[in-house]
Amino acid sequence: MRTLFRRLFLATSVLTLTASGLPADAGTTNPIVPHFNGRWLTFEPRPGIRVPPPVGARESISGKWASVGVEGGNAFVFNNALGPDGNVWYASYGPSGLLAVTPALNATFFPVSFANSAVSWVSPGPHKDIWFHDAGTFSAGRLELSNGKITEYPLPTTGFLFGMTLGPDGNIWSDCGQGSVICKVVASGTKIGTVTQYNLSGANSVLLAPGHDGNVWFTTGTSTAIGKISPMGKVTLVNGPPVQLPSGIATDATSAYFSTDNYNNAGNAICRVLYKQIAKGYSCVSIPAKLKGLGGGNIGGLALGKHGDLYFPNMGHVGSYAPATGKFTDFGQDPNSALLDSNASASGADGNYWTFSGQSPSTVEVRAVP
Repeated sequence: MRTLFRRLFLATSVLTLTASGLPADAGTTNPIVPHFNGRWLTFEPRPGIRVPPPVGARESISGKWASVGVEGGNAFVFNNALGPDGNVWYASYGPSGLLAVTPALNATFFPVSFANSAVSWVSPGPHKDIWFHDAGTFSAGRLELSNGKITEYPLPTTGFLFGMTLGPDGNIWSDCGQGSVICKVVASGTKIGTVTQYNLSGANSVLLAPGHDGNVWFTTGTSTAIGKISPMGKVTLVNGPPVQLPSGIATDATSAYFSTDNYNNAGNAICRVLYKQIAKGYSCVSIPAKLKGLGGGNIGGLALGKHGDLYFPNMGHVGSYAPATGKFTDFGQDPNSALLDSNASASGADGNYWTFSGQSPSTVEVRAVP
């Protein structure tokens, strides 16, 4: 499908912070508070901000759940992602910031404290950095892991910023908060922060994921539930059976997947489109109602596991789906949270499934999986 327009947006008001760097799983909290010098904000180490200790040690969670609190006591988390440093990073909407949790469940919180800041999404970057959406400043932000420097690049929007991903082309792709637009943000070089907008021909981007076919895949809020966009902005929408509320998205070597709360008016499902068979559209598999806790309610984000299975939260449970066999597995109820409502979940470097509670205050939840 032809892209209707392409527009280049040059950042005109770049904001910069500096924070102390994250120790490589040192197990320490590195509290920081901002200071304003008239031109930019600087983060310096200060005592007082603490991340609550984990419940149970890393060695004790095999086959069980573990939990760690988010700084502030009343935090609300939107998504998580595996970072290039091997830690799982969480977007904290309030208090605004980034939470890094090591495989040993040691947590460090990095406030993002520009005026009105509210971090709403997080994604790994291409150069040992973390990128994020700041829904309060309508910006894409970058945290450099080597020195703690935080820079925000304004996006051409006043809408709420949701999905973001690192594309196969090495740039950051954003839903851009405008409904029928996706934005590409240059993520390196002298043009870093430069934004290009691409029209989606009426579809609304929600969540994004890098495809192994070289494209970025995205879910939509329309009857055409999934599509792809090439590095140069060519948009292709994929047809299939009627679905509502497509939510999570994940990709593997052959396919793109999305979860939905209502497939053909029959409840929750996981749907799949093969990269090389787009003309056939997507097909869906209903989640069996007999699996306790997984047959109703809202499905959260999908995460691709170490063996190619797809993991997802649903009503306090975690389930998995094996595309190779069609088997569903229920990993049981999380004793720490009655509601797991992860918009995007991650498989950690340790091979376990990382999610979070969808209530306030949010907690980081980890489920050991085979």
